[in-house]
This record gives sequence, C-alpha cells and structure tokens, in this order.
Amino acid sequence: MTLELQREGFNVFHLSYFGAPDQPEALESIPLEVFEQGLDWLQQQPGADPQKIVVLGASKGAEAALFISPQR
Repeated sequence: MTLELQREGFNVFHLSYFGAPDQPEALESIPLEVFEQGLDWLQQQPGADPQKIVVLGASKGAEAALFISPQR
C-alpha cells in the first residue's frame, strides 16, 4: 500500500507504536496519545498541509485510525 501511494506522489509517514525501543512489545493497550503526538509532529512539518492529512491503517492499525482524527 505504501509504495503505491508513494508512486502516485503522496508523502507517507509510518508511525511505530509497538515493538520498537521504548514501546510496548505486544500490540496491547497502546495509548492513543502516541497517534496524536505523531499527527502533531506531521502537521508541523514543512510542506505538510494540515488540511490534507489522511490517517490510514490496516488490521489493528485500522482500529487506531477510527479513534483518531487528523483535523482537531
């Protein structure tokens, strides 16, 4: 999915939320603040239009995408 979006000219930001250093090892009880912090960071990046951010996830990532909103 990522490569297809990049081929079409979209910028893609991957957010790690488990299994990385200083993150939970298991995909359980992930705080939604992790995603909010990622969105805050992304919205402040040069060239990023806060009005044109899409949150997309598959499997468990889709569950997280349903709970967060890029337009706050």
